This record gives sequence, structure tokens and C-alpha cells, in this order.
Amino acid sequence: TAGQEILLSDRKVILRDDITRGHKFALDNIKAGEPIIKYGYSIGNAKVDIPQGSHIHSHNLKTALDGVKDYSFDKVEEAKLPHVELQVKRFFYLIVKLFCAMTLLAVISLL
Repeated sequence: TAGQEILLSDRKVILRDDITRGHKFALDNIKAGEPIIKYGYSIGNAKVDIPQGSHIHSHNLKTALDGVKDYSFDKVEEAKLPHVELQVKRFFYLIVKLFCAMTLLAVISLL
């Protein structure tokens, strides 16, 4: 929630925006053009200056994956899937959701 204080071992970050679960926020001020690091790897560059505590997403992040692979998300029609296949798809969907939810915690724990 905007205005919430996040206490880290070496600093305090006050969220400037509402951050959706699994999304990223800036731990420090990031200048336009600087790399944005997630899990120790650059995931792209800042399109604009991003103040500490601001939401990081496609509005201010130019992905490093442009031209590497086209990505699209197609929602699975559950009613058309056999029962076993549906359970497997639900399992992988859960894994992806958990990965997104833990992204923020992992980034914070690396600091």
C-alpha cells in the first residue's frame, strides 16, 4: 500500500505506489537507462528515473527480452481439458503464481 514502510536490514523504503502482489518496487533511486536487477540478473533498463519505493513494471521498464522471444499468454479453457491434464496445468499455474509472489521477498533477501 502506498505510504507503507518496508524495513530492510540496511535501509527503510517507503512505498510510493500500491504494489500488486508479486510485482517489483525500487529499493533505491534508479536513473533512466540504468539496469534493473532481479535475482542478480538484469531484466531490462529504466525508461525514466524511478524513485525509491516506486512500482516497477512495463510503464517504466524496457525489458531486456525484446526481440529474443515473442511471448503471449493464452488462458486455458478448463472445460475442454481431460481431468488429469487439468490438474497438471493447475499445478504449473500455482508454481508460476508462487514464483511471482516470492520475487519481491527474494530480491529483498539478497540485500
